[in-house]
Amino acid sequence: MINSTKKLLMVLVLVLTAQMGFATTYTTVQDGPWTSGSTWAGGNVPPNGYVPSGDIININHEVEILGIFNLQQHTITISNGAKLYGSSAKLDMSNGVQITNNGKVDVDKINLSGSNVKLTNNGRIYALTEIVNQNGGEIINNAAQAGYNPYIETGDLNIADPSKLANSHHIKVNNKFTSTSGANNVVNNSSGIIQVSGEASFNNPGIVNEGSLYLDGPVSNDNITGSGSTCSSDGQSAPSSSQDCDGKKIDDNFPIELVSFTAKPNQNQVELTWTTATEENNEFFTIERSQDGQNWEEIATIPGAGNSNELLQYSFVDQNPLEGQTYYHLKQTDFDGTSTYSEVRVVKLEDDMENSIKIYPNPTLGQIQMDVAHVDINEIHVLNIIGQDVTTAVSISKNGEASFTIDLNRLPKGMYFIQTPNAATKVYKQ
Repeated sequence: MINSTKKLLMVLVLVLTAQMGFATTYTTVQDGPWTSGSTWAGGNVPPNGYVPSGDIININHEVEILGIFNLQQHTITISNGAKLYGSSAKLDMSNGVQITNNGKVDVDKINLSGSNVKLTNNGRIYALTEIVNQNGGEIINNAAQAGYNPYIETGDLNIADPSKLANSHHIKVNNKFTSTSGANNVVNNSSGIIQVSGEASFNNPGIVNEGSLYLDGPVSNDNITGSGSTCSSDGQSAPSSSQDCDGKKIDDNFPIELVSFTAKPNQNQVELTWTTATEENNEFFTIERSQDGQNWEEIATIPGAGNSNELLQYSFVDQNPLEGQTYYHLKQTDFDGTSTYSEVRVVKLEDDMENSIKIYPNPTLGQIQMDVAHVDINEIHVLNIIGQDVTTAVSISKNGEASFTIDLNRLPKGMYFIQTPNAATKVYKQ
């Protein structure tokens, strides 16, 4: 009887063990597709979908995923220098999956769903179309630390109740940011920067902003609390604020991560300052200025840091600025000679002409009206953010002696300068 009981117990243990399973550790050995045995140690390919045993996956190389890639119960670590990518892939995280990214994630979409789902970022995350966090998932974008510079960029960002977002570094939303989550669930911490290029909607209770919140598009709901700064590029879109962002935004198209670039008059001089969060192969900066926004001259060269993951600040004083209005931009040059330009900054050392020239609506969906007073306008140019003249793509018609209609419909979304002989005014096309 005792032996029979022991045998029965052993059978039960074996059955339960088979049902429960044991966690398996998978580690990459070279670049390649997720589904290829040659990518993984021992040729063992980790499964996607539901894994009751909670597998541990270490990604130390560049691994490609395809289609809708569903992960459940996995614990995944992407090391510094490694990459999980797929140009048309949707990374679907649910049912307890935990991902810690110290390298790079580059996919089309990311979806988090579930109360025990967490995406912790110390590296870089790019989701071309959207990131959706719903049903209790959690996104943590950590603060910068030695060797790491957390950054998230996406088309749309949607945080739905009761999901959470905690940002302590940089998030860039190229289209729409929507928050409908509960109180204190969406927090931009004191070291955090969030830039929204399109529409922002923070439904009650909205977002707690203790850092910097840059809203470059319309705001449909303005439930923003906290002691941080909120501004917009035009000084109009951001709620409870009339200040300008002054260029302090994330421009990841620049080979460095340029946090800010400002040009401000100080008596008869112009002070230029800029801050970088990361630099890669950056040999030097060149400061260029222009009287008309088209013909540029070099006025200074500042050495770059080469490679850096720390916040670095630079400054230069133009002690002999041009009279009247001056355009400035940064030219960044890599060690291989490749150069890229920043956005343009405009400084006026004469009397402000804004009371004489009024442009509206700004931002605009296409057409703008320009009314002038006490000024003769015989020439109008439209410049893009790097100072290129794009007037040939614009329709300009005169409505009487003191009014013009400027049609920007053929231009892509972005910031432009309406340049007259007396002034240059920033305009934002949505």
